[in-house]
Amino acid sequence: MKSQVLRFGLVGVAGYGVDSGVLYGALALGLGPTWGRLLSFLCAVATTWLLNRRFTFDPQAQSHGAQPMMQEALRYLSAMLMGGVLNLITYGWIMQTMPSHPALPAWAVAAGSLIGMVANFAGAKLWVYKQRPASSQGWHLHLSRQDWTALSILQVIFWFSQLYDASLPGLYMDAANPDYLAARALNPTLHNPIWILPTPLFPVLGSPYHGVQNFYLGLPVFALMGFNMLALRIAQGLFGAGIIAATYLVSKRITASTLIAWGVAAGLATDLAFIASFRTQNYIVISGCFWLLYAFYLLFTAHSEQPSGTHRRLFYSGLCAGLAVYSYFVFLFFLPAFVTLIAFNRRHWKPLLDWLTGFVTGMLTYVLGYSLLIIQLRGFVPAKEWMQQTLGGLNPLSSKLSLQDSIQNAWAYVQLALRNTSNELMIFGTDAPSLWSDNKPLFFCLCGLISLWPLARKMFSPPKNGNEQVLFTFLKPSQLVAFPIAFFICALYFGNRLWGHHFSSLIPLAYLLLAVALMVLASAASASKWLISLLLGGLMLGNVWQQQRFFERLEQTGGQGKFSDAINHMASDALALPAHVVHVFPEWGLMIPFAFLTGNQRVYLTEINAPQIEHFARQGQPIRMFYFKSEDGEKYKTQLTALGLRITDSGAYLQRNQQAAFHWVQAQ
Repeated sequence: MKSQVLRFGLVGVAGYGVDSGVLYGALALGLGPTWGRLLSFLCAVATTWLLNRRFTFDPQAQSHGAQPMMQEALRYLSAMLMGGVLNLITYGWIMQTMPSHPALPAWAVAAGSLIGMVANFAGAKLWVYKQRPASSQGWHLHLSRQDWTALSILQVIFWFSQLYDASLPGLYMDAANPDYLAARALNPTLHNPIWILPTPLFPVLGSPYHGVQNFYLGLPVFALMGFNMLALRIAQGLFGAGIIAATYLVSKRITASTLIAWGVAAGLATDLAFIASFRTQNYIVISGCFWLLYAFYLLFTAHSEQPSGTHRRLFYSGLCAGLAVYSYFVFLFFLPAFVTLIAFNRRHWKPLLDWLTGFVTGMLTYVLGYSLLIIQLRGFVPAKEWMQQTLGGLNPLSSKLSLQDSIQNAWAYVQLALRNTSNELMIFGTDAPSLWSDNKPLFFCLCGLISLWPLARKMFSPPKNGNEQVLFTFLKPSQLVAFPIAFFICALYFGNRLWGHHFSSLIPLAYLLLAVALMVLASAASASKWLISLLLGGLMLGNVWQQQRFFERLEQTGGQGKFSDAINHMASDALALPAHVVHVFPEWGLMIPFAFLTGNQRVYLTEINAPQIEHFARQGQPIRMFYFKSEDGEKYKTQLTALGLRITDSGAYLQRNQQAAFHWVQAQ
């Protein structure tokens, strides 16, 4: 053990040398600090992986042989990223909470490095190079070369769309998007205001109803690439890439067909409603589908023929479902379907108890967040009052719609999500209907009906995957239709308090229903492969056509209103201004993207706070205020002059159509 720690430390020193050398070489070649740092990091990880597997852990010496190289490499990269995240969190926490001291940054770096090294060693020893019996029925994935090829092509398709015109539309975030918290975590010098559930330690909940998983996933990306639109698109797309992979794995499991699985996942990867969701605040909702799909996968692979792994798979399935709810509360709408189907299919309480144990474990994130809230506010009573005040402003249960109106309302939201209308309304202010997009909701409803074809179970029961029968004892393919139904019914309770972005969680589910429908058709049609290829090819052509229209419109307009790329220019201008300029955002919609794009390097206020503004003004710091409507200009000028300030300048940031996106006024 001691010798392994020593060798691991020496390898880390070698990795540091490679990291520094490659970075300086990349900078000399003009690659730039962002891409140069990314390249040097990957080279350092590759170097330490090769050295550690040869000299520190030696996987070939394990009694049951080594795992596949690709799987080992991915595990190692994941372990190193986790150590890096803990390093950054430790550094940021110490810098924010400890008393100021000249040596504080050095101590913070040392503590972060130590925590990161311990985490990296533990991850490598206990996860990457843990001895696993060859016959182990663990819950990890076993993929063939064909699967890896299919997944690689799917990732290329997804990332091409995700990174195409990555700077467009302009960045808009609201309080439900926790990514911007990374700016203050990585650059903690300025204590600018943030919107988050109060906590004395690390962030756990962004609000009473969603977590901050995107914040933690984005931390290593922003640390490597900085705070810019490309880094944000990559960070936001990571969950999307995982959803594409999960869609393939679930579809392959339930259909035993690589053609169907790949075609369905490629259809999702080209679907504009899915792709565009990662350019709006929709992604904070749809990213939870990553956990939901893996909860499905684990249920589909857990069966009574292998009791040694069944309990574990059920637990992890419930855990993933709980983490989906942690990502956003609307995933709780799927819980009735999970509970009902597991209980109905097994007619025994033990499997359901295993699954619920995992689900409760995943939901402990909310317990932790609320506990930290109580600690931060120093008591249960003030925490309760804070919660009542917050939820009172949100009014989540204030809908007064009748049942009929609620049904019509929910169906309208389904169409907003599946057609991509919700994203287009946010980005452009208007939608662009077409014959293709208008009929997609009905197409997926038809897929749901086909999956319930009464004879379907007999036609494809049980399908075969190689020499192994695919058994479905905890969840059956045709039963997937129960999940959107459960979501729809639960959504009726909230009425018009929801909107289209909440229903974006149904988009990957729609493609799973397509996979089941194609499986039914493949069992019924003699020319099944030709029919399936034709259907999937037509689907992808329609999706690509819709994408092309969207991106042409995006390049022409740059986004409008709060999504105009004018907001990106505003942040760039702020970084070019003297650092002592104070930016004030009294209106919703500008502060959070500003905080992210400036990397918490500029002072800002979220309200017209008279004592603070007067304090900055006495120090000779200019005050620059931003607002949306031109008619509000006189109101804000009056408020500033009432504080004894003199208006020195004013202007507007324009959209590409030369209309004002928002205005500004400067006083001193």
